Amino acid sequence: EAYARWAGMLSGDHERLPLLYNGDFSGEPAGGFDWRVTRVAGVLIAFEPVAGSEGPVAYLRFLGRRVGASGLEHPLLLAPGSYRLHMRMRAQALHSESGLQWQIACDGPVNVIARSEPVDGSFGWRTEALSFDIPASGCPGQWLRLVNPTPEGAAQAVGGELWVDDMRIDR
Repeated sequence: EAYARWAGMLSGDHERLPLLYNGDFSGEPAGGFDWRVTRVAGVLIAFEPVAGSEGPVAYLRFLGRRVGASGLEHPLLLAPGSYRLHMRMRAQALHSESGLQWQIACDGPVNVIARSEPVDGSFGWRTEALSFDIPASGCPGQWLRLVNPTPEGAAQAVGGELWVDDMRIDR
């Protein structure tokens, strides 16, 4: 019901909404079933154009402080089945104990259902994908989050920069 209300408020002529809304970061995150940005001490997030991309990208700068989450997340409403998350990223001097990780978690009791490979180091634009399954029960809604999987403590410090663009989910 909340998704239907949110979708009805969108301006423009939408034939079919993508499974991951605003995955190209072309619009400022507006809440609802769009990206959500929360303040996290030690993380700066901006949406700005950069060389090598057609329009704005998500830019995250980590200041070497302990962080468990990046503050960038997206609610999802996916039906049970198999999916694939696609994304394009680049990093500069990104370092943490275990690397950062994209996670898809259920809103219900199932919790984390998919984890990406660690994102760490320095690299130019590259495309990555993550396959995952939404279970038939116990997962009424989901969250896509960029997190630091390292347990709380001194090892949880993250430094460096990450750019993210062209995110989408396909069935």
